[in-house]
Amino acid sequence: DGSSVSFVWKLAQKNRPLVFLSNHVNGRENVVYLIAFISAFIFGLSFLFTKSALEYLSNYQLLAARFIIAALLMWLLRRLRVLKVNLKGRSLWGIILMAFFEPIIYFICETQGIRLTTSSEAGLMISMIPVVVAILAALVLKEIPTFLQVISIAMSVGGVALVALGGGALSFSGHALGLLALGGAVLAASCFTILSRRLSGQFTPTELTYVMCWTAAAVFSVMAVIEVLFSAAGAGRSLAAIAEGLRQPQAWGAVLYLGVFSSIVAYFGVNYVLSKVEANRSAVLSNLVTIVSVGAGVLFLNEPFYWYHLIGGILIIAGVYGINKFARAANHPGIDQGEGQHGQGQGQGQGQGHGQGRSVSGQSISSQTVLDNGRD
Repeated sequence: DGSSVSFVWKLAQKNRPLVFLSNHVNGRENVVYLIAFISAFIFGLSFLFTKSALEYLSNYQLLAARFIIAALLMWLLRRLRVLKVNLKGRSLWGIILMAFFEPIIYFICETQGIRLTTSSEAGLMISMIPVVVAILAALVLKEIPTFLQVISIAMSVGGVALVALGGGALSFSGHALGLLALGGAVLAASCFTILSRRLSGQFTPTELTYVMCWTAAAVFSVMAVIEVLFSAAGAGRSLAAIAEGLRQPQAWGAVLYLGVFSSIVAYFGVNYVLSKVEANRSAVLSNLVTIVSVGAGVLFLNEPFYWYHLIGGILIIAGVYGINKFARAANHPGIDQGEGQHGQGQGQGQGQGHGQGRSVSGQSISSQTVLDNGRD
């Protein structure tokens, strides 16, 4: 009918389907939570593809390849006017800084931290991201969690920690540099969350993701070349050997998934959710990645499912439910209403706005599940 045609036409004209849908479909919060779950689902499966790609490429070569693909694809879609990106005459230093925090600093610190510490140490450290985000959001964004939200954060973090520890005791590596690197990863991810939330009042999620991908592609490309030419990790891996690795169908399939879905779709989802909900709510929502990773390990790698996976998953889900259920209604009545100032002269912003998946280690889910609780 005419209303349906009008709806589709407006959707096409917007060039931002998710933004349009969230403002016009009943159950606005459900749309945002659906996008958050899709991002978590993509990040949760990314470890499977990372494991495959790392058989042919080093960490930094894989990171360079995935973000180059992501940047070029977004550029092509922009040229074809599928994506609306307006950066002319606008200061991009804030987005570039955000990209340096994550994915760049986060991946570098996480990679080194995992290498130098035990699995339980790494998992426990990474699980602290929502706690640090809540503290920074209160200090920087004045987004103060309610008492029940604090309890919900603790429940979710406890669930991730339980999965990370594997129901056993925490083992210590005694390696201060490794713990420092993991601390850097936690801080970087938290700063990314705060900056994304703040910048959401000035840029669209598409614009944030676009600049992020190009910044990461440039930095990781340089690091990949340095690794090949000078580092021990690159010893014996000539450019010809890398090219040969990229010719393998398994490698390309993995790189394409990580480049298209993990780097573009999932990070867009993270930035979009952060434009709609408070930072601490978004950070806890990202803990759903752990549940997806456990499920993927059980279904695709035939890994065992233990009691602590079940209890940890219940705690995570309870925490996610609680932090959204008990949001401070007076200050944050659910989902933010505005889209922010997306470009010069495009209307009023939604105010200060403000988010996470990760692990490039590709290790077994039985010991490393929580390390994929971020943006891989």
